[in-house]
Amino acid sequence: MEIPATVSVIANSAFQNDSNLTLGVWYGSYAYTYAKQRGITYVLLDAVKLGDVDGDDVVNINDVTAIQRHLAEYEFLDGIYLYAADVNRDGDVAIDDATTLQQSLAEYEINYPIGEVITQ
Repeated sequence: MEIPATVSVIANSAFQNDSNLTLGVWYGSYAYTYAKQRGITYVLLDAVKLGDVDGDDVVNINDVTAIQRHLAEYEFLDGIYLYAADVNRDGDVAIDDATTLQQSLAEYEINYPIGEVITQ
C-alpha cells in the first residue's frame, strides 16, 4: 500500500489487522516514521542510502551479498535498490560496485557518499 508523502496523520490502529502489509513510503515522511516506529515492513519510493541494497536502512556485508546475488542472477534488484547498488555512480551495477562497498566497510577511503541518502 503506497502512502502519499502528504499524509500527516495515521491512526494507531490503521494496520493492526494486516500482518502481511508492506507500506510504500517516501523518505522522511510521516508514513516513513510511522512504519519504522511500529516495525511495519516498508519500501522507500524515492530515496535510499547509497549502498543499502537490501533496504534495511543499514549498509553492511548483506548489501555486498545482494549485489553479488544480483550479478549472478540469483535474485534481481530493481527500482531504488538497483539505484543504491550502483555505488560508484557509473550507471551500471557491476562487481566493482560490490568491491567498492566492501572497501568502504573495511574503512578504506572511498570517494563516494556510501551510507548517505540519495534520491532518484
